[in-house]
Amino acid sequence: MASSRTFSEMKTANQNITLRPATDEDREFLYEVYCSTRHSEVAQFGWDEVQNSAFLRMQFDMRERAYRMQSPAAEYSIIMFGTEHAGSMITESTDEKIVLIDIAVLPQYKRNGIAKHLIRQLQNVAAALGRPVVLHVDKLNSNALKLYKTLGFIISADNELMYEMEWQNDR
Repeated sequence: MASSRTFSEMKTANQNITLRPATDEDREFLYEVYCSTRHSEVAQFGWDEVQNSAFLRMQFDMRERAYRMQSPAAEYSIIMFGTEHAGSMITESTDEKIVLIDIAVLPQYKRNGIAKHLIRQLQNVAAALGRPVVLHVDKLNSNALKLYKTLGFIISADNELMYEMEWQNDR
């Protein structure tokens, strides 16, 4: 996990929602969070539970390797809701921008404003540093797209599958 911490130790106004740095001991929890975001998609393949698990594990491992290669300075955080592990967040800060690589909240903690709250806090940090926040979102992820638009992100680029979105403090 990243050694210099900025976002994972971010103080939030909502004491029920906090971040802590992810450790190697959190790997299975991070896998659980990943699976929760892909479960309905993979279920459509018609595989049994063993095949689903093997596929999701392979995808999770590949995603982790790709993130570490593409964003070696990324910060991996565990989202806490009170004392409960509620999700994960991955960010990277460069001299030019702050990248929200991934944010995921377990289904049982959704609709509590957790992602919205943390993204607003990330925007506050970015505004203080004079940097934009950039993220990528699957074009089919209408819930995330709606949230990002609500938080002032605009589409800055796209391809067949994804939108790149950007938030700047001057909006």
